Amino acid sequence: MKHFIFLLIIFYAGICKSQNCERIDSVTFVFYYDYYFQRDSLSKGTPSFQSMMLQVGQQFSRFSPHRDIVADSILCDKTKKASINDVLAATGNSKISNLCKYNIYKDYPSKGSAVFTSFLNRNDRYIVKQKLAFDWNIASESDTIIMGYQCNMATTFFAGRLYKAWFTQQIPLPEGPYKFGGLPGLIVKISDSKNQHVFLLTGIYKPVNASIIYKSESFIPISAEKYVAALEQSKNYARDLIMGLNIAEEQKAKALYNLNIENNFIEKPNRK
Repeated sequence: MKHFIFLLIIFYAGICKSQNCERIDSVTFVFYYDYYFQRDSLSKGTPSFQSMMLQVGQQFSRFSPHRDIVADSILCDKTKKASINDVLAATGNSKISNLCKYNIYKDYPSKGSAVFTSFLNRNDRYIVKQKLAFDWNIASESDTIIMGYQCNMATTFFAGRLYKAWFTQQIPLPEGPYKFGGLPGLIVKISDSKNQHVFLLTGIYKPVNASIIYKSESFIPISAEKYVAALEQSKNYARDLIMGLNIAEEQKAKALYNLNIENNFIEKPNRK
């Protein structure tokens, strides 16, 4: 645990030193999602979980790990002199998988566009700018109850995977987790055909005086396809950090194993 907290402090120290916080919208709704994913694409025995958050504003939305949004609300508050220790206290030292180190801003800076930013470590900071257009096939006779909401089913193919989504028109927002959206209602659940990536809505909250924060940075522009390769390359930095830690060899081996098996990013490099 101590070496994990050490790595976490290094990560936040590097980010907080240089980033600029811009409040781009007021939050009208917050949707909490549980993200279940298979870390190793070749092994079902590598399940993992990440708590995610979707902030929806009047114009834009943001989808990020829950811990990152909490951290930003603390570190970007200019009325307080917050520290990394304040972040650790508020987030409970929770870990973010390398496969989830991203922020997705939809309809930003313009309608139909998306900005994907990733702070993989102190050296690797990427930005992907793209247009999002999903070709949804809405089933005519398929409904179910999820989280107490009447939901309909739709399918689409995205970034190398076939997805099945359940959306509810009881919440008439064309939003959803990750980059997904464009349906006539909020996506309550979505999973790929192999159930390697599953997002499930777990809660809804209407905050008061909360903002969607965009963290500007000297990002490296990259395509969505090339980000997958960059994600793999960024492991070299993490490996060097782990190898430099003064811990038992058994602990190093375990940390390196957990790093190496995280190869099943939600978007495939070969998208056919």
